[in-house]
Amino acid sequence: MHGLDVSLFHWINDWSAQWKDLYVFFSEATKGTPVRIGIAVILALLIAAGPTTRRAALISVVAILMSNSLADGLKHAIHMLRPCVELQNMTLRVGLLDSYGTASSHAANMAALAFVLCYYFKGWGTPWILVAILTGLSRVYVGVHYPSQVLLGYICGVVCAFLVIKTWEAFLRIRANKHEGTERRDS
Repeated sequence: MHGLDVSLFHWINDWSAQWKDLYVFFSEATKGTPVRIGIAVILALLIAAGPTTRRAALISVVAILMSNSLADGLKHAIHMLRPCVELQNMTLRVGLLDSYGTASSHAANMAALAFVLCYYFKGWGTPWILVAILTGLSRVYVGVHYPSQVLLGYICGVVCAFLVIKTWEAFLRIRANKHEGTERRDS
């Protein structure tokens, strides 16, 4: 299985240098202040826009925090080397990362965001699937993750987003049932 992962890694990592700016952007953008400010502004606008967008924004934040924690936890629990540490014949397009790369946090976070936005906004959320795919591919292209590590990150993100959404929905049902029971006793 590792041989397939390495082969797929090399295939993506060897893509033309004409893609470098695009993939480095998707790999590194969330580390920069302008993108962080942009995300904060979008989040603030979603929170202010109304109840549905507020719910989606807040659930996205919780899902991203959970998926990031899960991916980081897996890195500490299961020590899988990054290709930039393990392979000699590869192209590293960003700074060397020598931490474990078990599950891509970038992929996990974008998958969580895409899942939540697609869940609440249906077709309007689908552009975020493309963002998640480009983010995952970028982590392989720049040389810091194997495809399997990106895939594990995607799984972490989707699972965390699903759990946050379903937990919120269960909370709302319990609260509604409790409120309904209180009204029956009062009448």
